[in-house]
Amino acid sequence: VARTYHGLLNVMALVATVLGYAFMFKAHADKGASQFGVGATTIRQVHVWIGYAVIALTFLQGGVGIAKYASLVNSGQKIFRWHGQLGKPIFAVGLVNIVIAVWFW
Repeated sequence: VARTYHGLLNVMALVATVLGYAFMFKAHADKGASQFGVGATTIRQVHVWIGYAVIALTFLQGGVGIAKYASLVNSGQKIFRWHGQLGKPIFAVGLVNIVIAVWFW
């Protein structure tokens, strides 16, 4: 039950990530702003690139979690044991990036 609950919450996190990126992309596109921080201040460029790293790591974590769960269900084999160590650092870096955004907002 706990693994299923964990998986469902993380699928929702992936959906939220996609939606958040889509909204950010549209907001920047509507203003004609770069999606990569080109021409922005250094702190905004740092925010952009940390954001892309967090998105990439979130998808890595989600994909690995799905593979890990499928392996456990199908063969009983535990794989990607490092998966449990990655979530909290991703979350922490995401929070730092929010602080950066609030700082220059």
